[in-house]
Amino acid sequence: MAIMTQEGRRRVRAGKPDTAAEDLPLAGATPAGADPLEGAEFLLWDADRKVASLPMLLESLLFVADQPVAVGDLARVLDLPRPAVERALKELDHSLAGRGLRLQRVGSQVQLVTAPEAAAFIQRFLGLESTARLSRAALETLSIIAYRQPATRPEIEALRGVNAEGAVRTLLARGLVAPLGRRDTVGQPVEYGTTFQFLEYFGIGGLHELPPLERGRAADEAPAEVSDLPGAAAVIAVEHDLAEVIEAGSASAPAAAGA
Repeated sequence: MAIMTQEGRRRVRAGKPDTAAEDLPLAGATPAGADPLEGAEFLLWDADRKVASLPMLLESLLFVADQPVAVGDLARVLDLPRPAVERALKELDHSLAGRGLRLQRVGSQVQLVTAPEAAAFIQRFLGLESTARLSRAALETLSIIAYRQPATRPEIEALRGVNAEGAVRTLLARGLVAPLGRRDTVGQPVEYGTTFQFLEYFGIGGLHELPPLERGRAADEAPAEVSDLPGAAAVIAVEHDLAEVIEAGSASAPAAAGA
């Protein structure tokens, strides 16, 4: 990831872009004998200037990050209150619409990823093979976890009426779900939830972009043994609205921008 320093930018503006890389100061470096605090550029950023440029600063930080970043860590690095960072993240999210990057969020963590519409070209550019589609059993299991999370294997099997061990194992291997802990009930079953890879796989920015369950067929249209169970609408959603998201996402998996 290329990071341009202030000195590098001054040289480019002065018409000297061909200066050898070894002649340019490293990011964060200070001249010999200089006071590091006096030479630290971040000291020039007062609170008002940071807030005014916050979406830009957040985009830069997330662009160079190689993994999801906690909002609290962003606030700490910028030395700003978390509410201000949250507002700027929303502004950044809106500003990215129609561009080549998207902001994804899971809980308190965020990351930049490439636009799902560009996935096919990115895969071709990087020489990547298309991601294999998930089986119907895996998709049904994934839909239950997505809408009911945290969900346990016994809950999934009760809803689907079949053993879900293989489907859960597949989803874990693909990184689409992850164990969140154990439920404090008899047997202490493992609870599963979706991951950032799940969002990338389906090309959505967050769980809030999943089709609302009420758009699908009503739960009372399902077989009695299914509709009586909590979360039956999650199974039905696979046959309707969620299937559209699944089919679109299965054909393309956007790559993380910082990867």
